[in-house]
Amino acid sequence: MSIWAGTIVVTIFPLVSATSRWNRRSVIIAALAVLTFSSALSAGAPTMAG
Repeated sequence: MSIWAGTIVVTIFPLVSATSRWNRRSVIIAALAVLTFSSALSAGAPTMAG
């Protein structure tokens, strides 16, 4: 959990800065698409170890 939290802290400010000029709706749609894709990959994994 701490690796995940550290990743969020390190990446959130550059991501906000990089996407600040984009349309909010497009950013949300892109984020949901990435979440959907990653969830599908996780669901298709043969084992928990990957």
